[in-house]
Amino acid sequence: MEQELHNYTVQLEKIVEERTRKLRVSEEKYRRLFETSKDVVFFCDTECQFADINQAGVDLFGYKSKNEILKLNLVQHVFFSPVEGKAIKEMVCKNGFIKDYEVELKKEDGSRVPCLMTSNLRRDERNNIIGYEGIIIDLTERKKIEQEKDIMNNINKILASNLDIREVYKSFSEELNKVVEFDRMSITLLDEKRDELLIFAVSKDYYGSKLEEGMHYSKYGTLAGKVVENGEVYMVSDTSQGAFSTDPILFKEGIKSRLSLPLICKGEIVGSLNFGSKNVKNYSENHVDIINKIAPQLAIAIDNTCLFDKIKESEEKYRNLVEDIEDVIFRLDKKGRYLFLNSALKNVTGYTPREFYENPSIAAEMIHKHDGELVKDTIRKVIEGELKVSKDLEYRIYCKNGEELWVSQNTYPFKNKKGNIVGIEGIMRDITNSKKIEEQIRRSERLASIGELAASIAHEIRNPLGAISNSVCMLKRDLSLKGDDQKLFEMVVEETDRLNSIITNFLTFAHPAAYHFVRSNILEIIDETLFFLEQDARFHKEIKIVKIYGNDIPMVHVDRNWIRKVFWNLLVNSIDAMPQGGKIFVRVRKLKIPHKNEIEIVVADTGVGISPEIIRKIFEPFFTTKKSQGTGLGLSIVHRIVDNHGGVIDVKSKQNKWTIFTIRLPVKNEQSKTVYV
Repeated sequence: MEQELHNYTVQLEKIVEERTRKLRVSEEKYRRLFETSKDVVFFCDTECQFADINQAGVDLFGYKSKNEILKLNLVQHVFFSPVEGKAIKEMVCKNGFIKDYEVELKKEDGSRVPCLMTSNLRRDERNNIIGYEGIIIDLTERKKIEQEKDIMNNINKILASNLDIREVYKSFSEELNKVVEFDRMSITLLDEKRDELLIFAVSKDYYGSKLEEGMHYSKYGTLAGKVVENGEVYMVSDTSQGAFSTDPILFKEGIKSRLSLPLICKGEIVGSLNFGSKNVKNYSENHVDIINKIAPQLAIAIDNTCLFDKIKESEEKYRNLVEDIEDVIFRLDKKGRYLFLNSALKNVTGYTPREFYENPSIAAEMIHKHDGELVKDTIRKVIEGELKVSKDLEYRIYCKNGEELWVSQNTYPFKNKKGNIVGIEGIMRDITNSKKIEEQIRRSERLASIGELAASIAHEIRNPLGAISNSVCMLKRDLSLKGDDQKLFEMVVEETDRLNSIITNFLTFAHPAAYHFVRSNILEIIDETLFFLEQDARFHKEIKIVKIYGNDIPMVHVDRNWIRKVFWNLLVNSIDAMPQGGKIFVRVRKLKIPHKNEIEIVVADTGVGISPEIIRKIFEPFFTTKKSQGTGLGLSIVHRIVDNHGGVIDVKSKQNKWTIFTIRLPVKNEQSKTVYV
């Protein structure tokens, strides 16, 4: 009996020891979680006196050590309002817990900190309440982001509320001052000669009696001038020191620190946005980030203001201006009758203003069926005053010749002298090329990943194929074959060569050689390609080449070898599309587009054409309609070569009628150096 009791005691001690060990491990585990948590974890007694708190709590409340906080009472010392703290304590006592409750706590320096609190009662083993425990999450950054977002939205609404930024300037500056501290703010614009700055808008007390809106001053020797000259952000901590201490404008302002940012509209620097403070070192990179979010919209608003200022000055100047603009400018009444259209309408759509005046329904009919409701609803909202202005509305239209275009439209209410809306006016811009460039960028990203896969596959095949090719050569040397055996052997040789050619195309697609751009005569390159093409076995006498060359074709920066591959592929495709013969047209001309220096190369044929389903995929790698005759890489490589020359390629086709490939290349390629892709 005594032995049994002893054994039982020993066993019990082992159980107690094991459970103690597990409790110790568990305690250590939760202690680590407690100390490493990014959120504040705390324990209090029943009087809300701190019993424990992790390092995150020490950091959040700004105390030097945990011991300092442990001397404090949560309700009396940490809650910014002890009344609120007492109320929350009572809620926890009544309900047993609170979850995600927004509270305002107090740091050691007395500053407020918004937090999210979750808390519940602490109980002992007998279920007696011994205090409180909980988690506190700092909401400072979240609140800051929410505030900035709200302010940015308000600012954008303010900027869109009126065509004249000067009329909304006060509201705009007051809203911006909530997130960017400044005593003075101004907008300066470059004048037409671009050597002077115009004070476009200022805070009421900005320059006192010394400087006013509408005043001009030289950009040279001024901080604002440096901003518009270099297009860079300037943050000056102390205006009395450094390079800008002699700036006459800064001296007149009487400020200690300055922040100036460039205003950019349509890719061009138009002026600067300037902030001044009476305090030294008032601005930071955070202020720059905030202002950069609204600067583009501000620049557009200023641009619109300046545009319509000119319109108001003189009807004649207005007409001269709008007739020179490439964008379509329009005005129509509530009944949909056009009151004004500039000549750009014909350049963009093919329709004359007169056709629209006589038949206003053309405008609705030319809008793509999937976009019609969107455009109609937007115009209705502007006319009815639900929408102050509609900006950057993108939709598709059909031109008179059936061509589909992407356009972007800004629409404004047109008001009479009494301020009543009597119609709309706006600007419509052709953005088709921009859309194509976006698609080209997406295509390039896809091609990069596909190219790597192609290279990997090609390398894996090349080694065993080399062994096969060498073996075939040895067999050809050692064997004497006749009849069907000879034919089979020749087929093996031919197919081995074809596989080798396919692998070479794969590797060319994945890792093309370097590009060496030189000034070249593009007509010579085309003629060379045509000469070799006429010697090719695929070329036959039923095919006629028609060359249409312009007289003023400039020298072009191209890689001669790569661009020759483009012409060769396109011409071979034309031949393949005309097995019974036909005509191939090659046209080269210099494009007469303002601010652009480009040539256009057209390769057209009278072949079988391409179906709409196929034409959408024609530049995709490995897509082919030639089945066993091709790899589907030819046109993908063509597309890449043109893209690497800074150009664009497009294709149009009508089944059983014709196919037209159009290439546009810059005369002076910005990449006119060795380029690896």
